[in-house]
Amino acid sequence: MNNTIKISVLTSLYRCEPFLENYFKHLSEISGTDKIEVLLLHNDPQENEMKIINRWLPKMPFVRPIIIPQLETLYRSWNRGIMLSRGEYITVWNVDDVRFPDSIIQQADALDKNPDAVIAYGDIWVSRQYGICGVEKTNSPIHNRLTHKKFLSGYYISCFQMWRKSIHQIVGYYDEQFKCVADFDFQIRVALHFPFVKTVEPLGIYLEDQPHKLSANEMHEIENTTIYLRYGVYEKVNPYCIDLSRKKYRQNELLFFDEWHQLRKPASSSIFRLYGGLGYSSIKYTIKHLKTNMMKPFLKRVYKTSVAYGFDPKKLRSAIQAKKNTAFVSEMKEFLRQKGSDETFQWGKVYPVLQEKQEEGGIMKGAYFHQDLYVARQIYASNPQKHLDIGSRVDGFVAHVASFRKIELIDIRPIHSLVSNVIFRQTDLMNLPEDLINYCDSISSLHAIEHFGLGRYGDSIDYEGHLKGIENITKILKTGGVFYFSVPIGPQRIEFNEQRVFSIEYLIRILSPNYTIQSFSYVTDKGDFVESATLTEESIKTNFSCWYGCGIFTLIKK
Repeated sequence: MNNTIKISVLTSLYRCEPFLENYFKHLSEISGTDKIEVLLLHNDPQENEMKIINRWLPKMPFVRPIIIPQLETLYRSWNRGIMLSRGEYITVWNVDDVRFPDSIIQQADALDKNPDAVIAYGDIWVSRQYGICGVEKTNSPIHNRLTHKKFLSGYYISCFQMWRKSIHQIVGYYDEQFKCVADFDFQIRVALHFPFVKTVEPLGIYLEDQPHKLSANEMHEIENTTIYLRYGVYEKVNPYCIDLSRKKYRQNELLFFDEWHQLRKPASSSIFRLYGGLGYSSIKYTIKHLKTNMMKPFLKRVYKTSVAYGFDPKKLRSAIQAKKNTAFVSEMKEFLRQKGSDETFQWGKVYPVLQEKQEEGGIMKGAYFHQDLYVARQIYASNPQKHLDIGSRVDGFVAHVASFRKIELIDIRPIHSLVSNVIFRQTDLMNLPEDLINYCDSISSLHAIEHFGLGRYGDSIDYEGHLKGIENITKILKTGGVFYFSVPIGPQRIEFNEQRVFSIEYLIRILSPNYTIQSFSYVTDKGDFVESATLTEESIKTNFSCWYGCGIFTLIKK
């Protein structure tokens, strides 16, 4: 074997027999194996796994099997592989994902050509069937000065990241106290110090939404909360996870082979500038105030009250930032110079908008965007005789449908606007009028039932409000009619008085007596849409790995 090893590839193995044969077939097609070593970090080997490996090893002298007698966490295996690696660059390849033949060399070339960059990443195809490329491809931002902040709050380097081994001396290793997001934590620590480089071509195929995936771990949201608290990304903190996060994880220490190491502050203070000057000393204070579930609604009420009395804190903040923003001041001076003495437009109040230059032109993600568009398309295709909506978003879903047909709308609150194709009726659905029984052949209720009985919209407090709402919708719908229904999905809970979040198992249980599930789609926690998902026992149990997703049912009344 060539002793000039440039790239070390880490593959962690555990109960992987279904994927091993194809993994080796794809590995045999990889370019540049004369510069590569592959470390098979094999946890608790099984006899059938060893038979497959031993059959392939004679054909692959660049593969180094490393036996780990007992199961250890993924990130400990990666740390072990890093310590044993001989390459200048390190990358990972999970046994159930597929790398394209030139992906490893493509990443190494990117690092060679960009000596300041320390991580090479690229887009990937996302699949729900092993080895099938699928139609969904990630669109990770290119890392630069304008997009840097994104890499401190979202994971973009994918499952095929490659990095320079030397950076571990500066930022440390993977934090082994995490079970599923230590790679995100590692990305942030590196981003605080160094630039990244993105490859031109996609790197491979990621197998998503499988029960064996670490991304399906229930701790994902709690671990993310720990990371956001650790680095001061407070706007993304989930307040409901803070208690569990503090009990389970050490925010300012890293675990490496059973030893705790103090988390170093970054050499640059950029993250503290980006997040309002908050440092590690502020975390305790912030946690204390984030702990209460009422904090966010309270701050919203304070803001609205302040605006009502003539003071807008956001405008004040923008004005202060504008004075420090040399580009804004320069552009305003140039505009006034061009205006000169022209009086066609009077000079009004200055209202700085400073962030939109760096933002995308639009974001086609999120529960409301996808559910409104998806269900509107369904109604267009089915063309029902009469469609009735219960409490869905008027400026989204109702507007979509009203663009091509009449739609009747029920809400507990009044609507005074008159719009063509929209027929409105103010009604409390928990007290169903008799004239609505057996009323229509098509009905929708998108992101509404979760609010019933919580008093948020002036309705009566009723712990079983959601059940009464669904029961009355069933009475409204004719036999054989279609019910388009969406609610938040995840670990079942009430977030009073905002909403309920439902488990898929519970929803199936309460819907099954009266409905046949024609299809189920969902929106992930990241805002991505998955159409016509398969409801397996495992996906139902894990809520498709959602903490706060959106489940969209198409139901037929029995």
